[in-house]
Amino acid sequence: MCGILAIINNSKTEKVLEMMEGLMSLNHRGQDSCGISSENIKIKTYGLAQFLNVTDLKDKDNSYVGHVRYGTSGELSNDVIQPIVIEEEENRIALVHNGNIINTERIKEVINLRTNIKEEYKNDSILITKLLNILLNEKNSNIKDLTNDEMKDVINEYYNLLEGSFSIVITIRGWGVIAMRDKLGIRPMCLGENKKGDYVISSETCAIDVLDYYYKRDIMPGETIIFRNNSKHYNMYQVDSVLKPCIFEYIYFARSDSYINNVSVYDTRYKMGLLLGEKIKREVNIEEIDVVIPVPDTSTIIALGVCKVLKKPFVLGLIKNAYIKRTFIMENEEKIRKNIKRKLTVIKEEVKGKNVLIVDDSIVRGNTSRHIIRMIKDAGSKNVYMASGAPPVLYPNNYGIYIPTEKELIASGRTLKEVEDILGIKKVIYNDLEELSSMIKESNKNIQGFEVTMFKK
Repeated sequence: MCGILAIINNSKTEKVLEMMEGLMSLNHRGQDSCGISSENIKIKTYGLAQFLNVTDLKDKDNSYVGHVRYGTSGELSNDVIQPIVIEEEENRIALVHNGNIINTERIKEVINLRTNIKEEYKNDSILITKLLNILLNEKNSNIKDLTNDEMKDVINEYYNLLEGSFSIVITIRGWGVIAMRDKLGIRPMCLGENKKGDYVISSETCAIDVLDYYYKRDIMPGETIIFRNNSKHYNMYQVDSVLKPCIFEYIYFARSDSYINNVSVYDTRYKMGLLLGEKIKREVNIEEIDVVIPVPDTSTIIALGVCKVLKKPFVLGLIKNAYIKRTFIMENEEKIRKNIKRKLTVIKEEVKGKNVLIVDDSIVRGNTSRHIIRMIKDAGSKNVYMASGAPPVLYPNNYGIYIPTEKELIASGRTLKEVEDILGIKKVIYNDLEELSSMIKESNKNIQGFEVTMFKK
């Protein structure tokens, strides 16, 4: 999971602050690093978008691309911070990518065959930028002179070499911008426009809203949009494309005020809570529950739905420090433990002597859940129950979510009773995958299914 942003600057006005503002609104999608590139200049930094030094980027270029990173593979170093830029004489391309390419060995073979050079690449984004640069140069060593038909040929070949999840935007100096989404639409990507005729491409609609553009539509699975400088844009479509987005976008990744594939994230999470509430009623004597406490922020809306069904008090018993990064993104338990203490505190008066139902969006490794449960118990609660908006997470994911192995997952290979014992709670309740999928599809009939490999094989 990362966040991408691009602006096609048809009005030739200053866009750097817009880029920075847009990336700040996408920072929930990644806090490791961020960057912006115009056709001529790039800036990068570790951490949040607000720390970008934009003083060197005060030009009025044709286009800009930006990125916020949540690392899914490889180490974090300056050369893997996106945008990934390749500059050779007059040629320059800058690429941003959200997703995960799963056929990297095959792409390395293609590159080696075409260049007779064997190189190691730190991550998939660097690899696919190198591949694109090779394909462009094979058509014309002066890339900005490529015709529209030549560019279409390059994009078709490039697209068919990529396997996995990808939402990609590329800016090419002197030529234009290319945006593409994989055939299943696993990672989100949408298009907006302002009154001046400028376009914005974003992972989520929240950035489009913040920048005062209006949302036009989602970029379709298998679609490529080509924005030629000083010309109208045009579209290409890959055959056999079907909308099967990652369901975890709705559960956790996306901001609650966004629409993903024309489906309200807020509405989805509220209905997720309604489903979860009905399941809790079937599995638990709800007279034993005194209060419902969400784990902020994503779970707050889910908990509202749960409370609607259970008719139990909604209590903000956990207070969040908004300046600590999302702990799901962290791979180390000691880091998670320290950050949970920094991130969340308990309102003791709201839990002391009470039976508490904790509502979270998901229970993945269980590290975060264990620390929260311990805090609630230390504050003097009686029995603790835990409800998950997501189904049990059972398998690693190859499409951009950092879960390397099954053994890290608390629900994998364990019964519900074993999970409850590890967490130290009276009962754990998970949402049902089929019910959840059906509910979201009701909001967009074009959704044919979901990427759910972390929940079932």
